[in-house]
Amino acid sequence: NEYTGIMNKVNGQLKSKGWNVSLVGSYLNTKGFSKSQFLRHKAAVSKKLSFITIGFKDDHEYNRFYYQNSDSLLRSSYRWYDYEVYLQNPDTNKNRYNVFYRQRNDWLTDTTVFRPSAIARHYGFSFDLIKNPKNTLRGKMAYRKLEIKDSTLTSQKPDETVVARLEYDLKALKSAITLSTYYEIGTGQELKREFIYLEVPAGQGIYTWNDYNGNNIKELNEFEIAAFPDQATYIRSFTPTNEYVRTYTNQFSQSLNINPSTVWRNKTGLKKRLSKFSNQTAFRIDRKTNNEDIISRYNPYTENISDTSLITLNSSLRNTFFINRSGQVFGADYTYQETKAKTLLT
Repeated sequence: NEYTGIMNKVNGQLKSKGWNVSLVGSYLNTKGFSKSQFLRHKAAVSKKLSFITIGFKDDHEYNRFYYQNSDSLLRSSYRWYDYEVYLQNPDTNKNRYNVFYRQRNDWLTDTTVFRPSAIARHYGFSFDLIKNPKNTLRGKMAYRKLEIKDSTLTSQKPDETVVARLEYDLKALKSAITLSTYYEIGTGQELKREFIYLEVPAGQGIYTWNDYNGNNIKELNEFEIAAFPDQATYIRSFTPTNEYVRTYTNQFSQSLNINPSTVWRNKTGLKKRLSKFSNQTAFRIDRKTNNEDIISRYNPYTENISDTSLITLNSSLRNTFFINRSGQVFGADYTYQETKAKTLLT
């Protein structure tokens, strides 16, 4: 008598004369300590024309929770509907492109009925230039606008977001040289960050407090990593605030591998000697700021950012130089690695 559930499922697909239709759905009805109704479906319809494919797809979820002897909805109940309309070239083409419009509607409950809480609209396009597998370029750009219909139902804030991404891969000289580049920029919002220090028994923390100005007030800049375990009496805890800050993200990564032995392993003379050397380089940077300067905002190599506009900054550089890497008798390598991290505490 603790739980009873009945689930129904449907799954279908049709392909005919350029049409492609698919549907997956399920419905679950349960009884027990609480009652629930769960409905989920995914559907897609597309039509292939001579040079283009037109399509529509949607995704829907409807989840209602009740107490056993009540018709009031629990706060955990929710509903959303997500659909997309798109144009793209046929999948058989080596190079591909796609243009789309997508919308998501969310409903939340006030314990009586479902009410619209938010609408998100997306516009975007993407492309894949992959006809030559040794030289490929992929890209995507999307704009998203979030509209809040009822602020009493959700803690989300109205937002406009832009995300753009480029990926480039190169293989040259029979893969003796491989290059990979990734670059992404975007805009959005995130909670303002704030940290507090909590006192714990000696030895169980990480930080210690030094009252440098003698005012007997525990200020953030007076905490530091303890030199000795018996002084480690504080831990640092992240606390979210109800303030949002505008953020601009920038991610960039670059890798370069040079391996002459791929083509010169069986050569003689200078080429044979050079084939014993190889090198791997990898660089990555991930930064979030609220800097309004466009160049500083999207230039991945800009690191001199004032503390007032910086949110997070993480970068890493690693380079390894190999000598006779695959040799069975002798080999050597030299690795240089540098990492940086910077975070705005409050």
